[in-house]
Amino acid sequence: MLRATLFFVFLLGQLFAQSLPTKWIFVDDFAGEQPYFSALSSSSQNLDLALMKWTQAAQRDRYWLANARIDTISDSLNVYLSTGPQFSWENLELDSLSERMISRWKIEHPTKNPSVWLNELLRYYENTGYPFASIEILDFNLQGGAMSGRAQVQPGPYISIDSIALKGYSSVRRSLLRFELGIHSGMEYNERTISRLSQRIDRIPFLGFARQPQVLFSKEKSVLFLYIQEEKNNRFNGIAGLNSLQDGGVTVTGEVDLLLQNSLNKGERLEVQWRRPGVEMQMLDVAFDFPFPFDLPFGVTGALNFLRQDSSFLNIDFLGGLRFWASKDARLRLLYESKQSVILSEESFVTGAANFSARFVKLGLEYNNSNHFLQPTKGVRFFGHVGRGVRNSFEESENQWRALGSLEIFQPIWGRFGAYSRSLSATLLTDNYLPNELYRIGGVNSLRGVNEQSLFASSYFIQSAELRYALDRFSYIQLLGDFGVIENRSGFQTGLQRNYAVGAGMTFRTELGLLQLIYAVGKQGSNSFDFQASTLHIGYTSTF
Repeated sequence: MLRATLFFVFLLGQLFAQSLPTKWIFVDDFAGEQPYFSALSSSSQNLDLALMKWTQAAQRDRYWLANARIDTISDSLNVYLSTGPQFSWENLELDSLSERMISRWKIEHPTKNPSVWLNELLRYYENTGYPFASIEILDFNLQGGAMSGRAQVQPGPYISIDSIALKGYSSVRRSLLRFELGIHSGMEYNERTISRLSQRIDRIPFLGFARQPQVLFSKEKSVLFLYIQEEKNNRFNGIAGLNSLQDGGVTVTGEVDLLLQNSLNKGERLEVQWRRPGVEMQMLDVAFDFPFPFDLPFGVTGALNFLRQDSSFLNIDFLGGLRFWASKDARLRLLYESKQSVILSEESFVTGAANFSARFVKLGLEYNNSNHFLQPTKGVRFFGHVGRGVRNSFEESENQWRALGSLEIFQPIWGRFGAYSRSLSATLLTDNYLPNELYRIGGVNSLRGVNEQSLFASSYFIQSAELRYALDRFSYIQLLGDFGVIENRSGFQTGLQRNYAVGAGMTFRTELGLLQLIYAVGKQGSNSFDFQASTLHIGYTSTF
């Protein structure tokens, strides 16, 4: 950390070059004085800030007596940097002013491990507008490697981000920087927020950094430089599947997903998805999101879904609402949903299906602190909503509840090994269930080892687990297992069933995109695994 901060001092000297040449001298307790940097230039004002930052970094490494001394010789500056010995505090008292400040912030002052506590105190300062805070030793008694004494906190100048300078892709919306990255002009300096900008921008599909952000400090102002570049953000997915038939044959299933993002430089999102899980069913979904209208922390979202089950029925589902940015990681949703189902043939009535319409009002929550939008290796993603509505069918009205949730956890284990866990659940609560209003599950995005969208459920819970071995940043091989509990109360397929699946797969990057292969075999209840009914899922993701 100390060498890195000296490089920070070097950068300040380069950025604010003035007329006085500066000679940097690193004082080593064992070797005496030796030159560390030479022929650097810096204004004396910015030099003060740089030396505060250097002192803070040295104290983080337990060089509590670190100090800097400036001598002016003729027309040049000599800067002496001394770390002193490295030691831990055994007993520490703070001056009365520092104690009052800490008491006001309600920071507990422990009697054990004062060195760790002082580092936490410095972190608190640098995350609340004081990036140059340091500890000044008033008096001390050093015996062995431990020290007792008194100290006081030197907060240094209060720093706020006066402006944000965009380099490269300058069309990015300021509201996106504020609500997605957590930065805006006038904010107090926060080291944690700035150091995590690279991780946060990896969650935004259409943005990236050409180089790391930098902060330019001076006593007059501070400027945050963002070197943003527009990434390939549009995506095309194609998935093909081979499903087994009862007569021993196979049928080809498919899915096409087109995603357009930020085409208008507004952060908007448009997705069109077509799916054919089997010979009897087709689905078409259209969804859009428009964030931050009038630069306010909310967005408009909508979706239109069509599902046709051979010649039996047609379902049309509209979903619209608002997304509110509760924090950088969390979103709240207020949604309205309208469902309509039309029977296409009289034979469908035999199965219990019926014409119906339904209206729902829903509340939802999204949470995402993962480290990448496409292939995370660490973090949590959650989505869920619950809604109450009324279904009209057979000239009767019936109250209903619907709830759905998804939880994904990405966890590094050791080296290239990582774990992935996914929990999916949904439920429909009503007095009378219709087959054409049930959830459809099965396949690569829910329960593997069974045919796509082949299971009807009024309620379900699916737990998936994977062990992954990374080949590179976007490629890995995996071992997987799924377990599902499925309930159907429609009378069409009554009862509770348990499903299991095991398999293996591989995702690897090509010049054109990501290719995914997953082979899985499943079973129901106490039956044996049926390898003749195994499934092969082939997925492809291309960005452009």
